[in-house]
Amino acid sequence: MVMPNQISVRGLAAIGWGLLALCTLNSKIAGVLWGLGFIAAAVFAYRTRPWQSPSSSRIDQAAQIWVWSAAGALGCWVAVAAIWGELFPLRSGEINSAARLFTGALAAYWIVRSVPPRVSMAISPSAISLAIAIACVLAAFVSALTTARDGYPSNVIAWSSAVALLACLLIAPVIDRQSSFRTRVACALGIASALAAIAFSQTRGVYPVALWIAAAAMAAGYRRSVHRIRVLTAAGISVIALALALYVAALHPGDPLRLRQAISDLRQATSSQQFNSSGGARVYLAELGWRTVLDSPWLGIGADQRRELIHSSGLGESKERAQALEHVRQLGHVHNAYLHHTMDGGVIGLAGFLLPLMGLMLIAVRLRRVDRSAGVQLSGIIFVHATTNLTSVNLAHNYYALMLAISVAITLVQAKLRAQLSPKQN
Repeated sequence: MVMPNQISVRGLAAIGWGLLALCTLNSKIAGVLWGLGFIAAAVFAYRTRPWQSPSSSRIDQAAQIWVWSAAGALGCWVAVAAIWGELFPLRSGEINSAARLFTGALAAYWIVRSVPPRVSMAISPSAISLAIAIACVLAAFVSALTTARDGYPSNVIAWSSAVALLACLLIAPVIDRQSSFRTRVACALGIASALAAIAFSQTRGVYPVALWIAAAAMAAGYRRSVHRIRVLTAAGISVIALALALYVAALHPGDPLRLRQAISDLRQATSSQQFNSSGGARVYLAELGWRTVLDSPWLGIGADQRRELIHSSGLGESKERAQALEHVRQLGHVHNAYLHHTMDGGVIGLAGFLLPLMGLMLIAVRLRRVDRSAGVQLSGIIFVHATTNLTSVNLAHNYYALMLAISVAITLVQAKLRAQLSPKQN
């Protein structure tokens, strides 16, 4: 039997690096990487016995906040399932995702708390960024070569959102002057590849991440430059160039970003009440979700009744109405996480979704004072999680939950490694 003290730190680092570089190719690879976190946590915790009291380090405290916020989400959704009799057998996919967030947060906490200084010699923050950049490049190839939207490694929206999370982890090394030129180029290539992967996937709800990345880069340039007028001019030119690019994409006969299709779907839904499209279904489901929330704001209606409500849309009404909602009846949620969780569990269900988001906000504020790069990375994670869930329910898909847990853990681990290299930051 192999004991934890016999496991090589360098070996764990190498395996984790390889899994991280490949995590956009298959959801099972992301699952193995998530599981490796527990092994690493066990190894580090075993080697640092006897355990001391939790450190006063802001990074350690941030990891602890993440554990408590993830635990709060899990507790809320378990309570909702218990209230509606959906706990045994388990019929809430969100509980599975919350459990992955919570256990991943626990592993991240123990790694951050007990990681030995020599780990920074085995794998550096820049090496982790390089693995993320490779994962983004591979994601671009996957997206370019995948013709059907159901051919992606996971649900295309959840997969694209996960790629966006990785892109937000790479912006920090790009704008950090202490990063080597090689690291900055590799990370910039990774960001470009991630944006290409998202564009190829035609996942419109994830497009805003490009705006966040551009804003983060411009803000860094404005803060550091003595020629701020030049920075503002470059920002204006960039905005104009982006607007022109979107205009050209909208006019392109092939509609590569599905922008014209979105406009057409919304017009059909609002004018002719035809909801048999991606955008049209979202319009109807948003109205259905909002009506349901107003009728039952405190405890919601439960997951079973929510699915029944969607699957029966238009039935019992006129033939034309039933046909107009045929696509809606094939769906399982309202494609808006805020409405979805409130429908299922009222204020308790919504709290389960908001707690990790608020925890990340608190962590970002606290870490920004000691590690600006970590603050930038967490701000990107918050932006992606908050915006992509406006048009989807990403936590209904295990892959996204895994990648969210991995992304936050990477941010905390990189901050810890940087603190070990520069103790004054801790």
